[in-house]
Amino acid sequence: MIGLKYTTKDSQGNVVSLPPDEIPSINQFLYWYHRNRDSVSSKRKKDGEHKFALSSRAITGKTECTVSGPSEKVQIDATIADFYLVRENFPGQIIGRPVIFLIKDAYSRIITGMHVTLDNASWNQALLAIKNSAEDKVAFCRRFGVEITEEQWPCHHLPSVLIADNGEVGGKGVESLISELGIMVENCPPYRGDLKGIIEHAFCLAQGALKDILPGYVEKDAGTRGADDYRLKAACDYGTFMKALILCILKYNSSWLDEDTYQRTPEMIRDHVNADPLDLWNYGIRYRSGAMRLVSQEDMYRVLLPQGKAKITERGIEFNGLYYTCQEAVDEEWFATARTKGRYAVTVIYDPTCVDHIYVTTEDDRKLITCSLLERSASFSGITEEEMDRYRDEDRKQKAEYTATMNQKNAEFEQAMEKIRRQISSRKAAPSIIRESIKNIEQNRKAEREELSGAARAKRMQTELNAQKEGATADKDQRYYGEDSPIDQSIDEALEKAGLI
Repeated sequence: MIGLKYTTKDSQGNVVSLPPDEIPSINQFLYWYHRNRDSVSSKRKKDGEHKFALSSRAITGKTECTVSGPSEKVQIDATIADFYLVRENFPGQIIGRPVIFLIKDAYSRIITGMHVTLDNASWNQALLAIKNSAEDKVAFCRRFGVEITEEQWPCHHLPSVLIADNGEVGGKGVESLISELGIMVENCPPYRGDLKGIIEHAFCLAQGALKDILPGYVEKDAGTRGADDYRLKAACDYGTFMKALILCILKYNSSWLDEDTYQRTPEMIRDHVNADPLDLWNYGIRYRSGAMRLVSQEDMYRVLLPQGKAKITERGIEFNGLYYTCQEAVDEEWFATARTKGRYAVTVIYDPTCVDHIYVTTEDDRKLITCSLLERSASFSGITEEEMDRYRDEDRKQKAEYTATMNQKNAEFEQAMEKIRRQISSRKAAPSIIRESIKNIEQNRKAEREELSGAARAKRMQTELNAQKEGATADKDQRYYGEDSPIDQSIDEALEKAGLI
């Protein structure tokens, strides 16, 4: 730029640079470069449309705003677990990493179903996860040594709509799901896991809670030079892993969701509904199931308004704890810009008597841009700023009161995890035995699959029964018909000791 724009020519036509005080510095150049650069378009061109939509687009929507109540829409996904497991009866034999299926309710964020398999992710395995979402959780948990009540996991319903990848839940099998069970299936486009982000995040929460407890966790440095072979630490079997995962799900279902994940409505705050999936599920079943509750909209009341500072964020225009949007923000991609370049402040005019709208002032102050509440904040429509402050104070108070309950739940969770840790430690095989079995992972996996299905157990019982029958026949023959029966041998031994023979 300096060579093209900040030079002159002498009398002989040679290019001569301008004096230093007439040339911009590199910092001045970078200032104007970043100010005039379209960071959103640059990011889109660099990453491509798929990656940009996944990681850099504006995130103004909220999933729970699109449903009327619990079980109307659920999201399903599968992932390979971050843990290596061993056979239950043979701790020295590794069976590899299982596949976890989870189903999550879009309204309440509660995990309604789960399935862990040693097979690859497939349509049939997805059906088992859907089955689990509709079955009695008390009996299901009891199978893995976890005793619960109906109130701790009350999910035993089939959803109306299933949101999934165009992978396991795809193909002709979906037609039977629709026609026979009445479940509509919505498949997300390829490479758009963000469209079902609540289920994607569930795997991180579940496995993250276990990585410091269960051995055999696949660390980030796995496979690099000098890193420990995490497979040698494997000691957790399928049943124990299921028990630990169930406990994690129960803990998550009763844990407070942060505000970015779930924002309670004024009615929920007024009725002391905790922002945990279990309470939200029960509240939705009682008040929201089957119909979408529409928040009343009130007319705009325009007066002379005070000014304040709002922030342009990737989630919308944030002001006083609420989020707003406008057509200019959508057209000029304010929210995507805030995500790529960082948040920035703007001056707004607001109405203390109604939080429905705010007005962003332009640089020349000649125009007010009307901004309306986003769907994620629309539940607060029609209230005053003072009421909003009371709701926030009550929200903070209830969160503080909930802390004692969470501490108790955390203590019970840690106690249960400690029992699992001691159980695993007591039966962990030596690294040398595990190292020897690494090359036989597929055989071990096949054997454990037969063990879990009951086939191996049935074979052993049949073998033992056959051996007992053969032994009984042999004993009978020797006692009554054999010349050297056990009775005759005992008599001969007794006579020999007495010196009679």
